[in-house]
Amino acid sequence: MTIRNKLLLTFSTTITLFLVLIAVEAMQYHLYINGSSEVHERSLKATTLAFEAQVHFKKQVQEWKNILLRGYDPLSFDKYEKNFGDEERDTQVSLKALLPLIVSNPEATSKAKAFLSAHSELGAKYREGLTIYKATRDNPYQATDKYVKGIDRAPTDLLDDTVKTVAIGAEKEVALIESQLSSTEKQVALNDRTRYSTSDHRPFVADKESY
Repeated sequence: MTIRNKLLLTFSTTITLFLVLIAVEAMQYHLYINGSSEVHERSLKATTLAFEAQVHFKKQVQEWKNILLRGYDPLSFDKYEKNFGDEERDTQVSLKALLPLIVSNPEATSKAKAFLSAHSELGAKYREGLTIYKATRDNPYQATDKYVKGIDRAPTDLLDDTVKTVAIGAEKEVALIESQLSSTEKQVALNDRTRYSTSDHRPFVADKESY
């Protein structure tokens, strides 16, 4: 094999290797892009569910107050009791849907589970209060309110902490994946410049050696 053919073979092999490396980098970059999209989507969904749970819980507490203040009318009592149950259920649904999305955030997971437990206990306590309300003829509001006074404070604090921790964790996760993506983009650009710089000189060397 002549020197020219050897050089051409070397050059074609190098070009093939460059193309393979470009394909590999493109695949890696594509994976990072998909990973970034998934992280953004998961973080947004987790934050949304946490806030939804917070809203439902506040509405649940408000519906409880409506029962005590306006439950003297049987129709109103039934309405607010149903609303209370609906908001209680939706709070649980939102938090349980949140858990699979925050497995990478142990602190948020721990707080969410603690709230779910406290929330279930709170619901049982509220229903005991309803029994007192229904059984009390004179001024049932005061008797019931005295029985459940302040029991929503600890769950409220737990849920507020959960929402805050989820939001902070989501921000950190998004920032990390964006930093990794930016580093990958810079590395790909640097590798491209290096390859093109090298390949631009190879044909020139081959022609010179062949003569």
